Amino acid sequence: IASLEATVEMCESAIGDYEDTQTKQSEEILLATSAKETALRMLSESKAETAAMQAQISELDAKESEIIGLTAQLASSSTSNNAKIEALQKAVSSKDAEIEKLTTEVGQATTEEVDGLKSTLTSKDAEIEAMAEQIATLKSQLSSASSSAESLTEQLS
Repeated sequence: IASLEATVEMCESAIGDYEDTQTKQSEEILLATSAKETALRMLSESKAETAAMQAQISELDAKESEIIGLTAQLASSSTSNNAKIEALQKAVSSKDAEIEKLTTEVGQATTEEVDGLKSTLTSKDAEIEAMAEQIATLKSQLSSASSSAESLTEQLS
């Protein structure tokens, strides 16, 4: 009987040890599961942040391309406007020379000739004023385009 009671106590002790081991293993499984869930959540957040950063990079690339295009357009427009300004300035110089020539001729002309020359001078003055307005308009457009390019360059920075 004492031997059987000792065996029962030993079995009960072994069962207790087994239950303790099972409890510890269950706690370890719960901790491992929690760590896995945390890691998965962090991975998901990291993927979302990476996608957001890639979207920002794409947006910046698009803005850079737009600025490059506008800069090329500005350069082309600037070259074209500068050529127009030069042509208009040459035309103004030419008209000034004509006016000077006509003014000299006025001093030598008769009254009828003076009236005709005055009319021609008035016409030439009007042409010069129109050209001056064109020059001012082109300069304004050039300045506006330069401002736009600078603004876009600042946005890219």
